[in-house]
Amino acid sequence: MVAIGLYVSSFAQFKVLSTSGIFDEPEAGAAKIIKAQNGTTYLLHFEKHGKISIRSYNTDKKLAYNKTVEYEAGGKKVGNVSAVYEINGQIVCFIYRLDNKTPTLLRVIINGSNGSIVSQETIARFDKLNMGSGYAMAFGNVPPPDFFIRKDENSNSYAIALFNTFAENRNERIELLHFNDQHQVISRSFYDSPNDGYKYMEFLDLYVDGDKAVYVVAKGMNTKRSGGDQNGGLFVGKLNAGAASFDMTKVTYNSAKDIESVILRFNPVTQQFLMLSNKSVDAKKKKFNKRYVVFMATFDKSLANFSNQQLRLTELDRIAKSQFKKREEMSAVPQSLYINPDGSYTIVLEEILVIVTTYTSKTGVRTRIDYYLNDVGVMKYDKEGNVIAANYIPKSQKVMSIPSPLFYSFRNEMAYTLSWGTQYKSFQYIGAPQNS
Repeated sequence: MVAIGLYVSSFAQFKVLSTSGIFDEPEAGAAKIIKAQNGTTYLLHFEKHGKISIRSYNTDKKLAYNKTVEYEAGGKKVGNVSAVYEINGQIVCFIYRLDNKTPTLLRVIINGSNGSIVSQETIARFDKLNMGSGYAMAFGNVPPPDFFIRKDENSNSYAIALFNTFAENRNERIELLHFNDQHQVISRSFYDSPNDGYKYMEFLDLYVDGDKAVYVVAKGMNTKRSGGDQNGGLFVGKLNAGAASFDMTKVTYNSAKDIESVILRFNPVTQQFLMLSNKSVDAKKKKFNKRYVVFMATFDKSLANFSNQQLRLTELDRIAKSQFKKREEMSAVPQSLYINPDGSYTIVLEEILVIVTTYTSKTGVRTRIDYYLNDVGVMKYDKEGNVIAANYIPKSQKVMSIPSPLFYSFRNEMAYTLSWGTQYKSFQYIGAPQNS
């Protein structure tokens, strides 16, 4: 991971405040660093088959304890660690696993003071996957069923979206569970297909407003065979605490079916939601490389006053061409959206490149596909949406595959997978009052 100073004219002089002792770096499984409200720092290493190694450091970065605990993994290899949070002095881990081909979400709660396991519970599950499901995921471009967790930044309430891509009932494709800080369910509801008008509902993002409400963005789609609206619809839903169903609004968005990703955040200064989205347009046949357009929408907590406009990345293009002699227009995907304390906001984007090479070998004509995550762009806007700064970081890194758009939106919630050196093939934007 590379640290890059942003919006500064010269290299900053870094002052080391404290360091921990040296330890062996984990190279397999998944890892997550948690900074607790009391200043304690935890390094969690999720190993195979239900082991979690925990290193706890006090405010001086001195090791308080180093402990390995085990939870009941059913002898199964653990999948993604969907999210890890500190809630009321406890470390709360949400772990995805396949239990006899049944996708389940396990919640493991750990005592932050001594590293002991407080509780473990399966809190969500899908139906068992079969051969047809596997074929659809492998060859039909159907995403696997998954769980997406988001915690409110200003409280300990959180929500889980269950995205069941194989639900036969179109009204049971997305389900939302809202929890308070005591891990009790506040509300639970399916995200219905509006007027039963869309064959497929696809989850995009969610926002937790404490213990008051949860907001969910999803798109509806139809096939030619199913009929109905072929352009797709974009929907914003609000689930109030204790409610049994969503309040839902269809917002104006041309060709919503082409939306690839959405990042939803709330700006407390302007009291408006910011919804960052992107769509792919015609691919370049030579490199099979998509070109993206990016949009920013705003709306109120009442789901009213929706406004949407395309973002122009002209400042990034100017820097790329003038300083780095880049010929092509930057085509990047939003990866992060940060709300700054003064109401301004920062968007971080990254280029995706897919190169298909055809060559002749002894066995005949073969094709190789290479995936790259390339240059990073950073755009800073004031609270009114005017560009006030931009920066461009050239890079190119080869990866095994292109992560899904939902991965980018929820990456900061997850424990990071340690495999194929991917822990070194990433970047992190760090916002600060003066220099970012």
